[in-house]
Amino acid sequence: MRGPFVDPLFKYFYGYITDYNPIFLDWIKDYVTENSVILEIGAGGGKNVSYDFAKLAQKVIGVDMDPRILNNPNLNESLCIDFFDNKFDDNSFDIIFANSVVEHIQYPQKFLTEIRRIIRPNGYFFFKTPNMLHFAIIIAKFTPYWFHKFYCGLSGRKSEDTFPTYYYMNSTRRIEKLSKSVNFSYKIRTLECQPDYLFLDPVSFLMGVGYERLVNKYKCLNKFRIVMMVKATFEK
Repeated sequence: MRGPFVDPLFKYFYGYITDYNPIFLDWIKDYVTENSVILEIGAGGGKNVSYDFAKLAQKVIGVDMDPRILNNPNLNESLCIDFFDNKFDDNSFDIIFANSVVEHIQYPQKFLTEIRRIIRPNGYFFFKTPNMLHFAIIIAKFTPYWFHKFYCGLSGRKSEDTFPTYYYMNSTRRIEKLSKSVNFSYKIRTLECQPDYLFLDPVSFLMGVGYERLVNKYKCLNKFRIVMMVKATFEK
């Protein structure tokens, strides 16, 4: 929920909310075929992010420790488990994706090694995550968890939807390092839309508008945009 003085500014500069999720999901959809077996890691309840992969693919499975996954309408099969405790066979999936999940992964090399085990040759792992080089994420990294829950609560997010963050896979440099240790190639896309994270104060919101205009205007500044989307392919 935006503050009373921010709302007219938002309408003036943007008029509508650009959602990162459809952009991310459309990128994945380009690789979905009728034979694809897909896994979503951290699928949750699915009510905030909907997609139609189940209509396009052979099967869509989701895993999450949150029991709300059992009612996720996007999935053909829902598993309320820790991803690291999965019983999937080697080479089980054509596409694996994680939407706003990897920032919460404490052991990224272990995580990616498990991805590599269960993904098929020539399969794709997609993930969307905040960019560690963005000023808002730098602030988030150095503020306590209780503050994250408080600030997100002001925007209307429920406390149970705010989780501890580590940001161990959240920069080009870290992804490059992990790609060498786990042996994968990757492509990165970055996005910067309306600064809806600055929803309380009009001055900071206007500064966010200026930042958004700047990093979108100059290609050399794309590494400072707030969202990273990554497509990884693993060498078997």
